Amino acid sequence: GGGDGEGDGKGGGGEGGGAAALLRAVFGPTGSGLDSTEDLNRLRLAFRHYDADKSGALGRGEFRSAMLDSGMHPHPFECDALFTEADLDHSAAVSFDEFVGLVLRYRARQGPLERLPPRGPHPLPPPPP
Repeated sequence: GGGDGEGDGKGGGGEGGGAAALLRAVFGPTGSGLDSTEDLNRLRLAFRHYDADKSGALGRGEFRSAMLDSGMHPHPFECDALFTEADLDHSAAVSFDEFVGLVLRYRARQGPLERLPPRGPHPLPPPPP
């Protein structure tokens, strides 16, 4: 239990820590991506949490909250670019299927070094003395 105490406070609510953890399990450096039905179910639970108005899709603000809590730490302009990339039907909202597509594209773009644990060993040996 227990959260990291960090974040921008935009996820909101008592369940926000759980939803953020679900997103980090997919997007984060050590995240598994979507390798199983369980992963898809976790992503669906997180998506439902961030869908604050229960419309079945994430508006720009809801999407930004999800991205900020995902462990990706995007800048505002990156959130806007990700939203535009995800919104394939140009509906000004990101459906669950569009969100899954974004996750899959994001994970495919990550190189192996980006998937190393953030506090893990440095990927390159130290320079010689």
